[in-house]
Amino acid sequence: MPEQAGDIIKDALTEITALGAEASLEASDAQTAMRYLNRLMASLDAKGIPLGYTEVSSTADLITVPAGAIEGMVFLLAVRLWTQYSDGAPPPPALVANAVSGLNAMVALAVTIGSTEFPGTLPVGSGNAGGSIRGGRFYTDLESTILAESTGSIGLEELT
Repeated sequence: MPEQAGDIIKDALTEITALGAEASLEASDAQTAMRYLNRLMASLDAKGIPLGYTEVSSTADLITVPAGAIEGMVFLLAVRLWTQYSDGAPPPPALVANAVSGLNAMVALAVTIGSTEFPGTLPVGSGNAGGSIRGGRFYTDLESTILAESTGSIGLEELT
């Protein structure tokens, strides 16, 4: 079942002990935390970590990110909210470590690295010539390499 914004906010406030586990979420705390959550997710998107987050305006709004990113959202939001609810002390190292771990999971979910094809003019490298599997000093030439209109990447298109 998808998480709601109120669940993320309540968990984040519980992490920094600003809210008891059984306590209800105050409207003013919810509004502040929603602003911070929306800013946090917009910041991640701007930094190249797109998770498909849709801005929330109510605690009942569903969170639109992969399930693996939820924990990162909770801990990152908790770190962001720490200054609002602390007496100026730095956030606990365990909270920061959990936030870093959650951010790493979010990056892994959002960033995909595609395969690379090397041009035939690129040398294979020293030690690989002659006895290499490719049998030559250069990578295999990609004939008829053009910019693909359908994907926007360089690759072979059929029927060209």
